[in-house]
Amino acid sequence: LTCCLALGAVFLLCKCTRCRMRDCACCRWLLRTLQIDKFEDTMVSVVISEASYTGDVGELIVRVTAGDEVVKTDPSDDGNFRFGSKILIAQGTQVVLVELMDSREYTVYAELPLDPIIDLRINAEDPGFERQFLNMDEVSEGINRPAVQMAVHGESYRMQNRFGSVMQRVGYGEDAVLVTQQLHQTYVQHYGSMDEEDVEQPPPSGFDLATKTCAGPVRIFGGWGSRRAVYIAVQGPPRFNDWMLGVWSTEDDFKASKDPQEKINLLRVLSVQSEPTRPDVFVVNFMVTRT
Repeated sequence: LTCCLALGAVFLLCKCTRCRMRDCACCRWLLRTLQIDKFEDTMVSVVISEASYTGDVGELIVRVTAGDEVVKTDPSDDGNFRFGSKILIAQGTQVVLVELMDSREYTVYAELPLDPIIDLRINAEDPGFERQFLNMDEVSEGINRPAVQMAVHGESYRMQNRFGSVMQRVGYGEDAVLVTQQLHQTYVQHYGSMDEEDVEQPPPSGFDLATKTCAGPVRIFGGWGSRRAVYIAVQGPPRFNDWMLGVWSTEDDFKASKDPQEKINLLRVLSVQSEPTRPDVFVVNFMVTRT
């Protein structure tokens, strides 16, 4: 009876979010052995692409909280985010909370609780989920029908092995998380699941994968603050003699093999860099004519 009471007390303490028992390695091992905690410390990558909602509430951010770990996006006034970060899902974490809130973090407009085991599949060989829209619960007045487009990926050996040649040229931090997520999405779209091994067809080269990854919808900024939605992609032989960055009106036009509205020879590209005042904007500098 004494033993049962002791185990019951341990269980209740461990369910308390303020309990610091897991700071001790021996306690963490005991809780895993007793199956009170269902998973160990797990590092995952979180990518936030967009938040959709109706309402005018100014600049918003998306904040992700897992126990003591907190990451958040830069403010956005149109719901588009370019954010990627790694976050530690510590052993014993009961919920990962995604919140849509004002840029000063005073008002939470919507929230989405994610269960580490059910929603994030933390115990799976490849935890997380592909990029998708997830409906959020309204918390405060001001917005309606909130949803967030996000993806979560674990640090699997397959990813590191398949994308190593490309990731060697990418720095650390947010850029590495975003590039890895985009490479993974492109691989699944063009070559199938990463769990499938095709002995007859070798895996794509880093160059082939990178060219297919450099495609997607963007908005081009023009004079007087004008913006137009387009689709860009990298194309080369046999369609073009040289490798080009093409601009199409829509993705459907690109898939229909229509001629691009504009194209830039990649050999004339001088640099691709982010806009200092807008982290979600990049600038392509290129030579118009040979000099």
